[in-house]
Amino acid sequence: MASTLGQGTSLAIYLPEIQEASADITGPEGPIPRGEERILFVDDEAVLAHMGQELLGHLGYNVVAAHE
Repeated sequence: MASTLGQGTSLAIYLPEIQEASADITGPEGPIPRGEERILFVDDEAVLAHMGQELLGHLGYNVVAAHE
């Protein structure tokens, strides 16, 4: 890692090479679980609170979002 004041930081990440993909990759079992419960979603950022409310709401939950 190299960092220069006023110019930013450079970071190099080295990952191992994979020779061949695994043939037994499977997805999640069955449908995504849905709920009917009520959830209080709290975050200090309004955007994240709203996003959590929307995502969980699409799964059937009754979500009350709070932020401050």
